[in-house]
Formats: sequence, C-alpha cells, structure tokens
Amino acid sequence: MTSEELYQMASKTEVCFICGCQIDWQLGNKGHMHNKSPTLDRLDNEDVIRSDNILILCYQCNATKRDRTLKEFVDYCRGVAARFHSHFEYPQLVHL
Repeated sequence: MTSEELYQMASKTEVCFICGCQIDWQLGNKGHMHNKSPTLDRLDNEDVIRSDNILILCYQCNATKRDRTLKEFVDYCRGVAARFHSHFEYPQLVHL
C-alpha cells in the first residue's frame, strides 16, 4: 500500500470502526492527538500495511485495543462488561 493510497483511505474515513465516533482531524492542545484523533491499526500486527489489514480507529479505541487482535479485543470488552454487569443494574452497589 502506498502512502497516497493510505491517505486516500484514511481521508474517506469519517467514523471510528470500533466505537463509531466522528473522527476529528483537528490536532488537540499544543498539536497533540486527542481521543477522537484518527490512528492506523493493523488487524494482524505481524503483517505489513495493506488495505485488507488496516483500520482507521480513534486514538482512544486504538490505545485501548493495543496489540490485541480484533477478536481478542472484543473478547476483552465482553469480559469487562460481564465483570461489571451487576454494577450497571444496581448502581447503588458500586464501590470501586
């Protein structure tokens, strides 16, 4: 994948593949990225950058996903949700 092809793909991406938030192409405070900044994520970290191996994610999702595969990340999220499920049903019991 050339840098021009990557640019074209990224520039057409309006929302994060994972959370669906609107991607914000503006730089944050002092030129730094912020939670909705676009980032590149490889589906297979062992593979090269190809159009079928990358996603454009918001910084927050990519930072949370880290080096997990997409399946590992979804399983991780399910585990977190399952662990705290009762806390959402009974918020008065939350003592975190």
